[in-house]
Amino acid sequence: MNINKSFKHDFSLIANLGASFEDHYTRGVDIGGKLATVPNLFSAANLSSDNSPKETYKRTRNIAVFASAELGWKNMLYLTATGRTDWASQLVSNGKTPGIFYPSIGLSAIITEMASLPQFISYLKVRGSYTEVGSPISQVGITPGP
Repeated sequence: MNINKSFKHDFSLIANLGASFEDHYTRGVDIGGKLATVPNLFSAANLSSDNSPKETYKRTRNIAVFASAELGWKNMLYLTATGRTDWASQLVSNGKTPGIFYPSIGLSAIITEMASLPQFISYLKVRGSYTEVGSPISQVGITPGP
């Protein structure tokens, strides 16, 4: 969902809300071992007979919701906030973290709209922001805070 609104001629709001769902299946057959007869011939037929193929199966799932909002004032000052929460299948068994939240906040100012600058500066913008990032794998084994 998207919103793009202007109100009272001084303020603007752009907001987005969404979700994503990923579901990956991987199946395969692994075989490996010492080469039997022909050097540097890497094929199943040239492997020693004491190695048997192994079937592999892997499934990962990630469900996420995310949102962003940007509030603008007089086309020169913008406050932006975003958030995303992921529920990854890698975390299901640890029981400590139901989801991972990734927030961010930023403030930007278009200086060329706020003040008169020398003519050789056609556009000047300043931005500061804070964000937190991570991944399901980096979260495994971390004890949540109080």
